[in-house]
Amino acid sequence: MKFSSMLCPLSAAILVALSGSSQAADVEIAPPAGGNVVIRDSTGATARFIVADDGTVTISGLPSTVQEDAPVCFDTVSGQLGSCPSLLGATGPTGPAGPIGPTGATGATGAASIVPGPTGATGATGATGATGAASTVPGPTGATGPIGATGATGATGAQGATGITGALGPTGVTGAVGPTGATGAPSTVPGPTGATGAAGPTGATGAASTVPGPAGATGATGATGPTGPTGAASSVPGPTGPAGAVGPVGPTGATGATGASGTGLVVRDGNNVTLGSIIDMNASSDPDVTVITSNGYYVTINLDGSLGTGANIYFANTTCSGAPYAGANIAGSPKYAKLLVYSALLNQTYVLSGSTSNGQVFPVSQASLGITVGSIDSNGTCVVQGSTAQMFPLTVTPQTSMGLPAPGATRIAVPLQFP
Repeated sequence: MKFSSMLCPLSAAILVALSGSSQAADVEIAPPAGGNVVIRDSTGATARFIVADDGTVTISGLPSTVQEDAPVCFDTVSGQLGSCPSLLGATGPTGPAGPIGPTGATGATGAASIVPGPTGATGATGATGATGAASTVPGPTGATGPIGATGATGATGAQGATGITGALGPTGVTGAVGPTGATGAPSTVPGPTGATGAAGPTGATGAASTVPGPAGATGATGATGPTGPTGAASSVPGPTGPAGAVGPVGPTGATGATGASGTGLVVRDGNNVTLGSIIDMNASSDPDVTVITSNGYYVTINLDGSLGTGANIYFANTTCSGAPYAGANIAGSPKYAKLLVYSALLNQTYVLSGSTSNGQVFPVSQASLGITVGSIDSNGTCVVQGSTAQMFPLTVTPQTSMGLPAPGATRIAVPLQFP
């Protein structure tokens, strides 16, 4: 029932009881027949605690409270609430929450009585019931909940493109050989001639014998005399002697030190990746720079990051699915095989194919191929083309194969950087 703001005997009794009267007594609330004892929140809109006439107790806030870790038991005789025996089985893991049932219709609020009923006599306190015997058998353990499925492993990120290798600098020049020292002048003063020894006496001439005598024994070889001093060098050179035999090839000398790296001008993209060595720059109203990449490809890059060297792309059939060709800018003029050809319409990069041994590609005529070609227009439609005098065969080639970084939001990251 809902209490009135009027002061009545029942409310006065409650106030006295709550104020700590020296006379101990119970506070009793007796609703009219068929009514309930209802305690509401401060707004009066929500019934927090309801005791029905049949003894049913309802606490509306229990379903939304935080789950606690101990159950509540009641005495089966007196209905007194209390903690449960400690011999209960261990609490099993919380099962999955069941679906929320539909909200029941709100019962009609009973009419509030403005006259409180008479206070009933205090009943005698009943004897305390005997404590039930503790169970010796623990309750069953709750079933273990299923293990959640393992989450899928995240995909491995793509490996970043390998940076291009910088161009090899030219070999340093070999230092000049120093001049040969001057040959010393020959002496014009001859050295002294050695003294002539004294002549021995002439022996007497013997009488001529008509019978030759026996041959005398050969005398012993006299000792070699000392070498005379070297004569002065002649101021007139003698005749040139015959050429000597060619001597054996000497061992290969040690390899000389590598020359200093070249200092050619290079260009880098906005991510500081080297694009190649600059071989040409166009400073017109549509500026661009032409480089040779580390893989030797000839590439023209506009300063806004888009690729140059564009061309109309033809296909060797009328459905634009055949082999690709580029239209020649100058009929019959060969091109460098590693020339990058870019189609902005198709957003595709190509290089020339069918090069000669010296790295050149010559154009072919449509008539010699005996084909009808098509090309894709700006609306994405394949259009049959008329006679195309000269064309270059192409091969689809990604930028990374040419020594360039993979295309990003723009073809080349900007701003371009020049050291």
